[in-house]
Amino acid sequence: MEADKRSIVLILCLVVLGCAVDEPGAPEPTAVSSEGARHVAVSYSPTGTQMSYWAPVSEGAGGWQLWVADSDLSAARALPVTAAESPPPAAWSPDGTRLAALSNDFGASDIVVLTTAGGAPRRLTDSPGYVIPQFWHPDGERFTYSVRTEDGVMRTFAVSAETGATARVLPEETRDHIAVVSPDGSRIAYNVLGPEYTIWVAGSAGENPRQLSTGGADFFPPWLNPWSPDGTEVLYQSRVGGTFDIWVAPVDGTTPRQLTTDEADDHRGAWSPDGKWIVFISRRDAREDLWVVPSAGGTEHRVTDTPQDIYGGALWRPGPSPSVAFVSHAQEGRVWALDLADGGERPITPDSVDVAAFDLSTGGRELVFVMSKESDVREMATMPVRGGQIRRLVSVQGTLEDPLWSPDDSMILFRSDQVGSPDVWVVNAADGSARQVAAWPSNEGRYAWSGSGEVVFASDRDARLSDLWRADPAGGEPVRITTHGGVERPVLRGGLDPIYVSATEPQARDGVLARVLPDGALETVWDRSISSPRALSPTGIWVAAVVVEPAGLTRGILLSTTDGGPEVLLGVVEEPLAWSPDGTQTPYTVRAEAAADLAILMVADGTVRRLTVTPEDESSATFLPDGSAVVFRRERTVQRIFTMTLERVKEGSGRAGSEP
Repeated sequence: MEADKRSIVLILCLVVLGCAVDEPGAPEPTAVSSEGARHVAVSYSPTGTQMSYWAPVSEGAGGWQLWVADSDLSAARALPVTAAESPPPAAWSPDGTRLAALSNDFGASDIVVLTTAGGAPRRLTDSPGYVIPQFWHPDGERFTYSVRTEDGVMRTFAVSAETGATARVLPEETRDHIAVVSPDGSRIAYNVLGPEYTIWVAGSAGENPRQLSTGGADFFPPWLNPWSPDGTEVLYQSRVGGTFDIWVAPVDGTTPRQLTTDEADDHRGAWSPDGKWIVFISRRDAREDLWVVPSAGGTEHRVTDTPQDIYGGALWRPGPSPSVAFVSHAQEGRVWALDLADGGERPITPDSVDVAAFDLSTGGRELVFVMSKESDVREMATMPVRGGQIRRLVSVQGTLEDPLWSPDDSMILFRSDQVGSPDVWVVNAADGSARQVAAWPSNEGRYAWSGSGEVVFASDRDARLSDLWRADPAGGEPVRITTHGGVERPVLRGGLDPIYVSATEPQARDGVLARVLPDGALETVWDRSISSPRALSPTGIWVAAVVVEPAGLTRGILLSTTDGGPEVLLGVVEEPLAWSPDGTQTPYTVRAEAAADLAILMVADGTVRRLTVTPEDESSATFLPDGSAVVFRRERTVQRIFTMTLERVKEGSGRAGSEP
């Protein structure tokens, strides 16, 4: 997912063959980016002496611009390529002279190629669908990418960087898939996508396909090459045990081996250049860090210990001393109120409190928010909207996310992994007593309150993909609502019966917007593209949602819940957030450069009022019950590149099971 998809970006170059970051003598990270910079999606040149990265466009309508620099960020120069939304890393050609990158400069999501010295980019793809850039073919002349074709199937293609000629990598495969060519070009590893996710291997032309994994929940991220450097094994992550773990499958068909078994999610693994080690990301001790494990199996070692989470995946730096790059993120947030009569703003939470998420009580008098603390501690507290004393309710060592008031303001839902897997919890707003809504080992996701005061939540219990459940917050065994599978993000409003969800529809192969019927069946509301509901209007006649356009960009939409009703489209990368008390207005985010500002749409006539124009990100806007003001979260994002080298290196064979 998500992030999904929010950050300090921290690129750490670590020599990890020898020791963990907390061993004696390990140096501190050194900042490469200047204070306040925003640098994301780094990739190294084949020699490791240069890097490409994306930074916010300094002028114009917004987005990200591609840059190239030496590995210490000296001699940085902008390249004439921009992308509208968080782009993946650009890919260096094997000889280091060209870059292939995602671009929206032609009005769609396409791949361009250009020399690293600059010059005009040349468009390689012209597809109506969202293009996922992947890797250069070992021959250095072709570039591979994946895209959903007109028949609705996700397929992988190879395009000539010289002629633009395009061919399918797996001509005979009819299922959704993402394919990656082996280092010597003799094999193809591919991930079959849903409803059972499995790993396969075939010959260089797609002949003789064989299934390597049987977990049914096996996956490799399309931007991380799963092949071992010698082309004998494929790296993937699997949820066959309930949470993601790191696995390796030999291509000779022998039994795959599980490298990690922690109850936390272990994912986004990457091979070291010599094939001895796997670096991966794991959320243990309430935050994401980098860990390494021998590729043959053995002890896992933490190699970073930072308060920030990690965004994207780890990247090994080429060279004689193997090192990795990774992106971590943190945010400094504060809750504000904006008076709609005069546009005046006032802070609600003090600047000493870092607010990660908040919710406004139904009556509009109280604010509940999550505070980020030191030492992996998260706290949830309340305070009066008009100002006053902060009252702490919950303190956990672990994640604590998405507080949500009950309709009568007596209870608050939240999500936390404080006892293992992510669970939905409920806390009494008066005395701070908390309990799990469902004490299951599975993952519990999005949730909402029903008008009767029950909790509706998504869980992947008894299913490879999630379904909806209903529970009494006072206790008792939850009751299943749907049996469809792939049902997520319930949206409903007290007093109104329908529940709206995002659902995976096998026929459409995408997430559709659906209505849950009384018998638990689903009725499709929107199936033209991937979609996800955000908020139901007070009268229930509109549902605000986010849809993914063919070019891969997101757009907000207001859908009538009645048959044949109208549709109201917002702009590209504009997302609706909530509704005014009378249902006539919806606040939404609008992008300016790389930051998100707030605006309000008048539904009746389509007029727009811009609320904020700042270099910070504004989000989570909601109206006070009397409609006089909008309460929102403003955050400062710091994204910097750091480097660090560990001097203690132990030579050893990861394939033989030796430890770092």
